[in-house]
Amino acid sequence: MTSFAISERQDDGLLSERVAGHLRRLIDEGVLGAGERLPGERQLAEALKVSRVSVRAALQSLKAEGYLEARQGGGTKVVSTARTLESPLAGLVRRSPQNLRDLVELRILLEGWAGQRAAQRQDAKALAAMEMAVRSMESDAKRKRTVADDLTFHKALAQGAGSAVYDHIHAVVGEVMAGMVTHLRQGVYETPEEARRLTRQHRAILEAVKAGDGALAQELIGKHMSQVLAVCGAEDK
Repeated sequence: MTSFAISERQDDGLLSERVAGHLRRLIDEGVLGAGERLPGERQLAEALKVSRVSVRAALQSLKAEGYLEARQGGGTKVVSTARTLESPLAGLVRRSPQNLRDLVELRILLEGWAGQRAAQRQDAKALAAMEMAVRSMESDAKRKRTVADDLTFHKALAQGAGSAVYDHIHAVVGEVMAGMVTHLRQGVYETPEEARRLTRQHRAILEAVKAGDGALAQELIGKHMSQVLAVCGAEDK
């Protein structure tokens, strides 16, 4: 039986947004699969230890995002996951190198904003996750964990921004970006020196965020992602 319990966290924002974020994570992680019917509002409210008003608002938000739909005769079911939602985007990226470059350029803008927000908020949990990822990169002489650490770092940075909107965008494009990083691994992490350079860039971004210097974090993220963009451009020649 699926557990709907909300983890103990000190999230900012309305309780209904916390409930929506929690249910969204259950869907994105596959705990709640497409086609699965959710318990009624009362049962969800009891399981989550929140009011039915908060549950109702959260469900309406997830319906608007395309995750849920009302069932005929009552009830709510899961109709989409982050994997489903990003499929058209993944197809666009696979079909055209230009689309891949466009996605990286957009990520530069979005992640630069997220870096500024993370520097302002100083979320301890996100900073700790970023630190662990960078330390893993620094100790990974054979580059076996580099891609996984890269993805962990940027996911933690997104969490540090503390934005439900950015969280959703990051979830939707996350798998596309993961596939992109894996696809470009031979170019981006081709040599030990390139791997060390990427690791130094991640360390510099982290230190800027920890220091609360949002402008520097944004600048460093732009330079870091521009390296990936350069690889994308080289592939199209």
